[in-house]
Amino acid sequence: MAGFLDIAVVSIIVISAVTCWIRGFIKTVFGVIGSIAAIIIALIVTHLTYEAFYDAFVSKHVVDAAYSVISEINAGEMVESYLSENGVTTELSADEINTVINRDGDLSRNISDYAKQKGEKDVDVKALMDKYLSEDTVDRIFESGELEEIGFKKETVRSMISDGGEDIKYTIKAAANPDKHKAAEEFEEHVLSRPAKKLTAMCMAVVIFVILQVAFMIVIRAAGVISRFEPIRSTDKLLGLVCGLISGTITVMCLTYAVYMAVTLAGGNSPIKVTDIESTYVFKFFYSFFENI
Repeated sequence: MAGFLDIAVVSIIVISAVTCWIRGFIKTVFGVIGSIAAIIIALIVTHLTYEAFYDAFVSKHVVDAAYSVISEINAGEMVESYLSENGVTTELSADEINTVINRDGDLSRNISDYAKQKGEKDVDVKALMDKYLSEDTVDRIFESGELEEIGFKKETVRSMISDGGEDIKYTIKAAANPDKHKAAEEFEEHVLSRPAKKLTAMCMAVVIFVILQVAFMIVIRAAGVISRFEPIRSTDKLLGLVCGLISGTITVMCLTYAVYMAVTLAGGNSPIKVTDIESTYVFKFFYSFFENI
């Protein structure tokens, strides 16, 4: 995969440069103008419509995916196991914990009060739950190193857990809800919709851009605009080559951003792993640009 990414980058730039050298500067300029116009229009249209598109066509599929995951999780067992591993010796019921999780109010305090009612006096359960719902959870997840081996990055996972652990809190509440369909809808609304909408917007922008660029070139050719210009014979090819190199680099940057978003949102489920990217010689320089902004 690493070799394929490097070959793809070099091939795109070389093919773009050769193509533009053959076409010449004038035709290339019109192509660039069309691309810029297509990018601007695609971004505007996407910004105005992606949320409506997501709600109409994508959200149901996200909810279905959330249901398939949540229906297999028992939040009460997860919390009970975590507390017992951290010194809570009082016998707690997973079913009762699920009921407590679904109460209104502060999740950590509710579970702490429940543990005290069951007789727990030696351990600060609220502090344990606050830690469980904090970013420290990410460190514990990565202790084994298995997730990093399949492509997850700790920084990526940490960046997706915002609002002081609110994402984890909503995940636990959803998993504890006996109405799994309603839980899946709430999980989609509070946790999954943000990255899913970003991915939807990215895909929409790419599709709209391609359609507009093709349409723009068809209109120009049909109108005979390009043929009205007499090429600057001595410099037309050279300037076309320069434009091709620039255009190829921009194309690589756009594709790299698409890969960056896919890896960030999909994590270990992405077909391209972070370890693959780090093993490249050329592609990683483009990829690091988006990691550092």
